[in-house]
Amino acid sequence: MKIYENEELKRLLRIYLSREAREKPSLQPKSYDKVEISKEGETLARIFTAMSNIGEPDIQEKLDAIKREIEEGRYNIAERVLAERMLSGDIPEDIIKIWLGE
Repeated sequence: MKIYENEELKRLLRIYLSREAREKPSLQPKSYDKVEISKEGETLARIFTAMSNIGEPDIQEKLDAIKREIEEGRYNIAERVLAERMLSGDIPEDIIKIWLGE
């Protein structure tokens, strides 16, 4: 038995073709929504694109130098600058608590 000789399949195909003929879409062009982006939106898009192209700063060399200074006992903390930064809120409280061992 060949599948295309099955009477039930032929009947279903005739139904499908008759529906398709009745439901053919019109040949008129479809209308589409139109989107306009403001000048501000275009500027923001350019800014975001430019920002995404900026790479991460390479700070590994600086971190390695600080680690060496700490290990060698040469790293000095400017207490006044640290205190000013802590009071100004530049250093988050959770980091201060870690430093204090809380």
